[in-house]
Formats: sequence, structure tokens, C-alpha cells
Amino acid sequence: MEEEDLDDLHDSIAGNIKDTVLILGPELAVAPDGKDYKTYFKELAQNESDTVSKYFDVENLFALRDGVHSRGLRKKVKKFYSEVGDAALLNSIARIKFPLIVNVSPDLALVKTYEQMGMKQGEDFEYRCFRGEPNQDELDDPSCEKPIIYNICGSVDENYSLILTHGKLFETMEHLLQENSLPDTINNFINGNRNFIFLGFNFESWHYQLICHKFKIGKSNQEDTTVISTPDYGDNELVGLVMGNHFSMDFTGENPAQCIERIVDFCEDEYPGSLRETGSTNQQIKSVYVSYKWKDEGDTSAITKESIVDWLEDELPKKSDHVKLIRDATTMSYGDSVDSFMTRIGKGKAVVRVLSDGYLRSKYCMDEAMRVDKYKDKDKRIFTVVLDDLILDDDCLERYRKYWRDESQAIYDRIDEHHTDIVSKNKERNKRDNQIAFEIYEFLDYFLTQVKQELYLPVKKTDLNKTDTVLLASADSNDKLNKFVDDLLEKLNE
Repeated sequence: MEEEDLDDLHDSIAGNIKDTVLILGPELAVAPDGKDYKTYFKELAQNESDTVSKYFDVENLFALRDGVHSRGLRKKVKKFYSEVGDAALLNSIARIKFPLIVNVSPDLALVKTYEQMGMKQGEDFEYRCFRGEPNQDELDDPSCEKPIIYNICGSVDENYSLILTHGKLFETMEHLLQENSLPDTINNFINGNRNFIFLGFNFESWHYQLICHKFKIGKSNQEDTTVISTPDYGDNELVGLVMGNHFSMDFTGENPAQCIERIVDFCEDEYPGSLRETGSTNQQIKSVYVSYKWKDEGDTSAITKESIVDWLEDELPKKSDHVKLIRDATTMSYGDSVDSFMTRIGKGKAVVRVLSDGYLRSKYCMDEAMRVDKYKDKDKRIFTVVLDDLILDDDCLERYRKYWRDESQAIYDRIDEHHTDIVSKNKERNKRDNQIAFEIYEFLDYFLTQVKQELYLPVKKTDLNKTDTVLLASADSNDKLNKFVDDLLEKLNE
């Protein structure tokens, strides 16, 4: 979407906040340590293998071996959702006087944010939860002066409402789709030809599409009705066809934080009175996500990669309080964590890519690079470090293309070898790997061109060395490393 079109969309919404419904999706659920919900629940399913046979990440559901013994699982799910919430994003959302916020995640993070602002439940805002049965609580109409937060898929404070299995999801959707399932004031407001903003959805799961159907999105003939969604999953054919054609939804190409910040800017500049004060946010945690090739067992050359990341982790807190560095520790979470982080990148967030020869030869790293590239970086929050074993000469493109051609062929040969049911899982995994290898091959030209243009901090092996207990920067490299950290902190503090 062109910048001018984006401005028109956000200007239209900022000027009509009183007629806008904000809908918060599952991708916004992130723990204080930066762990996203998919990573957490994958690990939980593995640790609770006596109770859980499988975790379905698209629907965010579990297959239970024995429902009788699911109490411990429910308790851990509740604990996760009781702690989630990105403070910077939530404060930006809370500044805007949305009259109705619908939350499909069972957390109470926005409720807590309102309360931290001094707003009292029942007086300054209302909170309700769909319990799987007709809900006719008496409520005032949603308004900018007294907004309503409505959890449509359960809540951590309502044990029975939590959706953990397909059976519970089917039951909830069955009740939700009934005509009188929502309070009259909420139902009337939603069906009143409103604007809709969806933050943090991928829409691959059918039940999110059914929620759109429940809200009658796309059924209005009014030309001034706006429906936008971030981030952009429009390149997924299923999502693009269903959400674009049937629900008239525009994928803006931003991430949720950028979308909200843009609306805040329009409200400040053009529409006085559409924002509320949230108090100081100076003490909020600032986060830096580091994408790099981990040290493989027996890989002595990886000392520089580990050292630069260790050095950043050590140096950032010295120069600024409340700065947290996030790095993936296992291949299990690769992709999920960076998607979650990029969804929230904006105020107090930045990404550092530590590129090396091993990075460009790793399917995990290059898959992560492609995921990072999906998000617009208009605020220049992606920083690039290039280690000296990555030689960006005229032959580098063909060198890495040859590597991924050979890798794809090797994977294809392995697929050919698998003919029995016993190895069917390996065959499917190899097919996915082959697809990734091809996508990396196609991505290389653009990526290497981009890296050459954005080369920010080249690092030599002599720039940073590690003893048993101390990270040492050489004298001639100290200035450039410090400038890098200062520039990174300046961006975090914007």
C-alpha cells in the first residue's frame, strides 16, 4: 500500500474514533521475558506430554490425552496469560479513546493498563467476558468517555471460559454465532457500520474468520467504512481471498505498533480531544532482538558472533536502565519469536542482525531474515552488524546461490529416498526444507543488495575478544562499538 493511501486510511480512522472498533489478536500475547505464546505453548506441550499429545499452533489449541488430568495445564496457561502484555504498545492503545475494544486473547493486559492510568472499572470503563452463553448484562453504549473491553474468547478470570481444546472451541463458536450471544449494546454498536482495526491476527484459523462473519464485516454498503489489519498476511492466498474479497479488509503492511503510532500522530495533529494522557512511560522495558547464527558444537569460529552478542548484552544495561536483549535459544522457537517481536517493533524496540558466513548458510537464520524483511522499517529500527568472515565481494551472490542450489538438490535427493510410511514425517519435513531453500535462493539477490546498502557496523575478529570472564574491545574499535550502542539507544528512546 502506498504511503499516501496509508495516511488516508489512518486519518479517516483518527477522525472517526467514536465509530471505531479495535480488535486485538493472539499475536500480541507476549510474556515479560519476550517469549511469544506459540513458543511458550509448544514448550508447555512438550513438558506436559503425559497430558498433552499435540499442540496446534494455528488454532492455539491442545489435544489432551486425558481431560481429567488437565488441571495443571490450565493453571500454567492462566499464569502465562496473567503476565502477558507489551507495555509500550498497550500504553499507545490506551491513549486513543476507542469506544469498544474486543480481545480474542484471554488476557486482561489492557484492563490492567487502564487501571494503571487511574481509570476505575465500572466508573471510567467496563469489562465483560463471553462465557459461552447468552449474555444480556445491562451496559451503557460504548463511548469514548466510557469504553468497553470485551473478551470474546474467554478470560483468565473465568476458568470455564478458557479455550484449550477443539471441543471447547466448537462449543464457544456455536454459542457465539447465535443471534443474541452478545450484550445488546455491544451487538448494536458493532453492527452500526463501524470502522474496524485488527491488530495481531494471521486469519489462517477458521474461527477468527467466523468472528469477522459474526461482526458482519464487509456487509456494509457505506463507502466510508474502513476495515484494516496488521501485520500483512495478504500474500497467503487463503487469507488474501477470504479476508480481502469477502470481508473487504485492507492489509496495511505495517506492524501493529506502527499502525497505532500513526493513528496517535494524526490524533495529536488533527483531532484534539481524541487522546487521553497515560502518564510517563520512561521506565518501560526497552527491548533489542538479536538475530545471529548460534555457536554450533565444535564451531571455534563462532567466538566472534557470540562475543559481539555477549558484549551488547553486557554493555546496553551500563548505558541505560530497563534495556533487555532477546535472543532465541532453541530452533523450536525460531520464527515464532521474531514474528512476535516484529509485530510490536516501534517505541522502545529495535532489531540487530549479526551477519556472518554461517548466517547466510543457515536455513533458520535466513528464514528469520525473510520474516524480518516482511515488516516495513520506515523508522530505521533494524541495525546490521557484518562480521569479517562474510565477504561482500562481486562474487558473493553467486557463491551463496550455489550453496543453496546444492542444498536444495541434496534435500530433493533425500525426499526421493523416502518411500515408506515409517519415514513419511521425514519426507514432509524435507519437502518443507526444500521449499525454504528455494525461497532463500530467490531472496538472496535482494538481501545482499540491501545489506551492502545498509552496512552499518563491520566487525573484525580483532575488534572484540573474549577471555574466560571478560569481554575486551580493542582500543581502535572501542569508538565505533560505543557509537553503535549510542545510536541504538537513541532509537530505543525515541
